[in-house]
Amino acid sequence: MCPTTADGKQVFLSTTNGEHWRSVSNGLPESAIYSLAVSGTNIFAGLHRYGVFLSMNNGASWRAVNSGLVESPFGGIVVYDLLASRDQVYAGTNSGLFRSANSGTSWSRASAGMREGTSVHEIAKSGPNLIVVNLGYGSRVYLSKNNGVHWTEITKRFPLKTSVNSFAESGGHLFAGGDDGHVFRSIDHGESWKLLESKLPGGADVSCLAARGRSLFAGSRYAGFFLSTDRGATW
Repeated sequence: MCPTTADGKQVFLSTTNGEHWRSVSNGLPESAIYSLAVSGTNIFAGLHRYGVFLSMNNGASWRAVNSGLVESPFGGIVVYDLLASRDQVYAGTNSGLFRSANSGTSWSRASAGMREGTSVHEIAKSGPNLIVVNLGYGSRVYLSKNNGVHWTEITKRFPLKTSVNSFAESGGHLFAGGDDGHVFRSIDHGESWKLLESKLPGGADVSCLAARGRSLFAGSRYAGFFLSTDRGATW
């Protein structure tokens, strides 16, 4: 299943390993869809301005599940990222981070320790820890050891003063990508970070990351896609 990143109610489903796709968007408003998360048989979609929508039938129909989410005076409920972890679902929004323990029936704030009035654009889980990127007063990275009950800022644990945009985890290695092409690695679930020697060609921004085995995939807003087959040592 795949969301769109441009205006239009489009969630697509493939049952042929990506060879063929069909739209499964009944009930979704006309809005960009920024993120998807799966928890058991539930599928959550994060939308621009309209919050979180839930499908319990593999995308055949969708309904809004926004009780407890807070609208921003600047643009409704924008859900930048979603993360499903066991019985918890997390939503990074333009009003901060929220958590639901009942499949989206209700949401509560989960941003104690973060600066108020900031947006959460990226959520990652590594081992027992959660990590988020919080924007609004510059790019700040926070870590939680108790499922989001409290957060500690770890921005200064990164070797360089770079804005972190994205995370990816594989085989106990957690990676973070920055604006200037630098990639960082943690082997202790985000507690400490090491700068990898090789960065993306031309210093291209790392706006998204994905990992599988020893392979690391990096997407740049302006320079396309990059592949590393040695966990970021070369690109």
